[in-house]
Amino acid sequence: MDETDLFIIKKLIGNSRLTYRELAEMVDMSVSK
Repeated sequence: MDETDLFIIKKLIGNSRLTYRELAEMVDMSVSK
């Protein structure tokens, strides 16, 4: 995971409408690339 991924994840965490499950799925997709 690079700094860009970390930045995106921080932005997603900042969006309270996003559930942890959705966040986990997005992280999973970015990791599996």
